[in-house]
Amino acid sequence: SIATQRMVFGNSPTKRRRLWWLFLFIMYFTTAWSWTTQQPWSMSAPQPVQDKVLSHRRGQFQPPTQRPLPPRKGGTSNSNSKTGSSLLFSEHQTSDLAVSDSELIDSIIAAKTASEVDWTLRQALEGKNISLSTTDRLDTQQWQKQSNGCQQHGDDNKFVSVVKDGVDNKLPFSQLSLNVSSAVLRRMAHVSVLEARSKVDNSNDANYVSNHESVLREEMLVDLLKTLGVRLVSAHKSSSRDQGQPQQRQLGVYPLSDILQALAVLAPNESTRQKMKPLATIVVDLLAGVDALELYKLGPIRLVQCLQAMAKLQIRHPALQQRIYERLLKPDAVSKLPARFLAHGLSSLACLEKTKTKHIGIQSDEHGGSEKERKQVKTLSRAFMRRLRKRKLSEDATIEDLCRALVATSNLLELGVMTEMEDEAAIFGFTSLRTILDREMASSSSLLNPSQVTDLISSWASLTDQRREDTVIEQLLEVCLENGILEGCNLYQLEVVTRSVQKLDMSSHVELTKGVGEQFLALVVSNGSKKYIDVSPMTTNEILRWPILAHRKNKEIMEAYLGAASLLFAEDSFLARCSVGDLANFLWFLSSAHTFNEKILEGIGSRLMEPEYVDACSPKLASRILATFTSLIESEKHSPTESLIQIKQDLFHNYGGHLLSSSLSPSEISSALYAYAKGNYLRDMGVFDHLVSLLAASRHECTVRQLSQSLWSCGKMMAWEGRELVQDETDQMSKAGPPYVANAENIAEELSTRLDELSPADIAQIVWAMGKLSIRDDLMHSRFARRAKELSACLNASMISNILWGLARVEYKNEEIITELTYRLASPDLQTSPKEAASVLFSLGRLNWRDETLFYQFSQKMVEQIEDTNAQSIANTLWAFRAVHLRPPQELLDTWAAEKLGLMSVTNSYGNIERRSEK
Repeated sequence: SIATQRMVFGNSPTKRRRLWWLFLFIMYFTTAWSWTTQQPWSMSAPQPVQDKVLSHRRGQFQPPTQRPLPPRKGGTSNSNSKTGSSLLFSEHQTSDLAVSDSELIDSIIAAKTASEVDWTLRQALEGKNISLSTTDRLDTQQWQKQSNGCQQHGDDNKFVSVVKDGVDNKLPFSQLSLNVSSAVLRRMAHVSVLEARSKVDNSNDANYVSNHESVLREEMLVDLLKTLGVRLVSAHKSSSRDQGQPQQRQLGVYPLSDILQALAVLAPNESTRQKMKPLATIVVDLLAGVDALELYKLGPIRLVQCLQAMAKLQIRHPALQQRIYERLLKPDAVSKLPARFLAHGLSSLACLEKTKTKHIGIQSDEHGGSEKERKQVKTLSRAFMRRLRKRKLSEDATIEDLCRALVATSNLLELGVMTEMEDEAAIFGFTSLRTILDREMASSSSLLNPSQVTDLISSWASLTDQRREDTVIEQLLEVCLENGILEGCNLYQLEVVTRSVQKLDMSSHVELTKGVGEQFLALVVSNGSKKYIDVSPMTTNEILRWPILAHRKNKEIMEAYLGAASLLFAEDSFLARCSVGDLANFLWFLSSAHTFNEKILEGIGSRLMEPEYVDACSPKLASRILATFTSLIESEKHSPTESLIQIKQDLFHNYGGHLLSSSLSPSEISSALYAYAKGNYLRDMGVFDHLVSLLAASRHECTVRQLSQSLWSCGKMMAWEGRELVQDETDQMSKAGPPYVANAENIAEELSTRLDELSPADIAQIVWAMGKLSIRDDLMHSRFARRAKELSACLNASMISNILWGLARVEYKNEEIITELTYRLASPDLQTSPKEAASVLFSLGRLNWRDETLFYQFSQKMVEQIEDTNAQSIANTLWAFRAVHLRPPQELLDTWAAEKLGLMSVTNSYGNIERRSEK
């Protein structure tokens, strides 16, 4: 409008016209400049995604005149000046030139074999057409022609032999640009993977082609790595010298990322990783020295790939990682990542954090502090998880992607990265697992392999909350059983399943435990011809632990585990690969399963006697070894040989000194005391005294079971020593008793304050031990007697026998408790052995307790079981009848004499009984 023109240009007409022409001139000049600098517009189709990525690599200028290639042996000179190729650069150039190489890189990416990559490069160097179509693929007939010496250059055979003429025939990688060299390296790395995954045909032609491909690929990779290594080391030294100064020339981020990813692909195992790691570390340092804006040109996907390569190569660089994290935390970055790269991103974060924990303290604060990095990892993992939970991305994700993300989330949680994010991690795990199971159920065939199933079970065991009802683990375990997953599992996968089931406390899932045992036995049997060299002792321990903890009484389940253990433990070569901890755990397994095998015990015992095992043993393991070995040897069901008894004595002698430590737990102390008492080892009583004092000092922290077992051990050791506490004239305890008696009294006093926790077995052990130790404390005895009365309905004959013996030994006569116990003994449902019956009668005799009905009832039981009655029981019974002034039953003595001694009772003319031999 006129008002606007006046406001802008003023009121003077001349001035307004001049300013108006100036404005039009500026507009015209700007428009003309923009048209001349833009690329011509075309009606071609939209540029593909791959071309968009490659277009960033195109250069903005041409290199100077290039030096021609040296002629190949037997060939013509390849002058680059004639072709005008931009692939080569002058030897005086020290940095990469950005060249127009997108077409060549397209052809390299399209190549499927090493021969096609080689042919593409040679065609480009000679200035020929580098378009590689599907008709140009190398086939078997062409290799046959080459093997016969046919060097055709026509269309029928473009892939001429390039490896037969020696070294001079190799490609000059040192004269290629870094863009092309890095692209070739990355493609060759992927070709290696494709060749490894492909199934080789059994035909001779195919094998010939495969062998030549492998030779060519290895030669090209060696030359590429050497050439790139020289350039990268030179650039790294140059950047180190110019540190703190602006760099004039920097290597491109695209070739650096290509090289890093290629090195990661070429490192499938630990040995190759160690070879590739030095060069990869230089690449990472060079990437870290690039400006942030230049680094961010890689885009979110390539940045995730860089993290993935660093994780696989176990390279940490906090400065570079933080810059990548900052870029990926932008909303526009996460939204561009597909499901596959989100899963790889989570996996890379977990691997890098695991590498960080292995090298704790290294570079922790060198590049900006680990706390900031930890927060970035936490925030980024949350962003990845939330993005993957989107329905569209979840549907696009493959089962492999979801499994990878689930495993990574579990690892991050275990590493402590997801603090205060446990619920969100569990929700992500549930949704991912539910998606996987829904696809599995909807499919006619199984989509999961054993590795994926074991990873899912292990991950869910870490993510799930035990307080919540688990609705997916049952379905997952059903998939594991129904689809034959267990039959395809190896030993490590069985270990993972067993550890996860134990963590989930799935003791009710009997079929799974049984299936694991059967597969474990099958794998052990199949490895028997190699003497179980592929069976790891550590894996064996993990697999055998769960069935013992949950199903030791189930013979059907334990059969397979015991069969596998018997095969492994009987093999000397397997035991030779075991550590002292492995052998201790094997003894624990046998003891818990109540499995006695003399050959196995001799083998394990002899192995434990070797000096290197004794020196490597800890107090904890020493306690376990002595307790488990003694429980197997001293079992009432088995009669050990002299060699086993000698091994037991030697084990106590060699491993007893390890117990002179204050680092033992109450459980370990109690087990060691039980072993010394049960094993009747009296040589090193100083160790036993130390253990009792150690337990008495920590008695407030012990369970009643540990205290009662330790008190029983003291009483048993007193019986073995054959000492009696002598009463002096003032009826005070003499100081002639062993040192552990005073500590035993303290343990008994602690038990008397925790009566409600005592079980029937505890009561029996406590009263018997107090009687054996001659602890005469009426207050404590009254408390234990009251508890025994409360539990009388749960006491068996052996327990009642021990209680009465202990009370009789200290002459504590409590009519109420004795009446209750004798009433329980008269119960018809109570099974009593001759030894127990004789002990009860003897104790009642010492207490002067006359119960005529009970006496004759128990004597009749002894007559009925005369085969199991020994002379000591007969003598104790006869003494008890005499002590309470009852006439001994004649039938008991006659029957025992006839059955055991072969004597017959005869009445003479005077009415007296005479004993005559049957002979």
